Amino acid sequence: MYKKQLLAIVIGVVLLSVAAVATQYKGGPFDPNQIPNFSSFVVVISTDDDDEELSLQPQSPLGPVGAATPLFKWNPLLLKNGKRPQVPYALTLLAFKPEEFESFNGKLNLDPDTLKSHLVYFASGLSKTELQYPAKAPRLQPELIYAWFIHTVYDGYLFTSDKAGVFCYVKLFCPRHLEYAFPPPVDLRVKSLQAAWDAQTSVQIAATITNDGDSNAPAFHVLFQADGESVSQCVPGLAAHTDLDLTVVIPLTAAPPFEVKVTVDYLDEVTETNEANNSAVFTVY
Repeated sequence: MYKKQLLAIVIGVVLLSVAAVATQYKGGPFDPNQIPNFSSFVVVISTDDDDEELSLQPQSPLGPVGAATPLFKWNPLLLKNGKRPQVPYALTLLAFKPEEFESFNGKLNLDPDTLKSHLVYFASGLSKTELQYPAKAPRLQPELIYAWFIHTVYDGYLFTSDKAGVFCYVKLFCPRHLEYAFPPPVDLRVKSLQAAWDAQTSVQIAATITNDGDSNAPAFHVLFQADGESVSQCVPGLAAHTDLDLTVVIPLTAAPPFEVKVTVDYLDEVTETNEANNSAVFTVY
């Protein structure tokens, strides 16, 4: 009984006909710090008008709970063709202060900073659709609200639902579900690069960097290098689909030819969909 479970943009994925929609799974345990995978999950809708059993939907705990080690339960992965493949599941548990939770207005954007700063517990490689919260895991706090979601891997793709389960420990009231989404990706690159040598004194480097992604990039650093010398420059942020011109002068007495290299986000401060296009090289003759 599979109704409207896949968003239109990913309907073909479960039929194995659209291979470019989701990020290829690299294998091994999932690392929540490797957030780029989160930006291109295949999202399945976990709610329906008639409350049918749906793919990856959180079942419990939801709302107020009294157990310090609750039993997490969720629906298995359900494909559009009705099959339920045997897959490994992973559970991510986040914690928020009530005022933080209220600020979401019913929808949480899971950007990398949110995931890293609010992560409480993570378990992967789960063969069943339930998990008893371990007694040795971080103790649940009555002053916090918890949100959790399930993801899984099938045929090289990552799947998650569109709603997280929500619960609170020893409280009279809290929501049962929360919509969440992963923000569109950021992709920084060096768009153009020029350099000119001022005889026996310095080299002037002019670079244009761009954000090809659909999300604004937070602050990052750009490294300019020339014949063993280097200068770093901080960029406070870069809006989606926006260019930025940068110019620096590096003291340099070496005579050409030599190479000039510019690397955007060289400190890996920004999560990107493509980390391989962050540098450009120009030869000064």
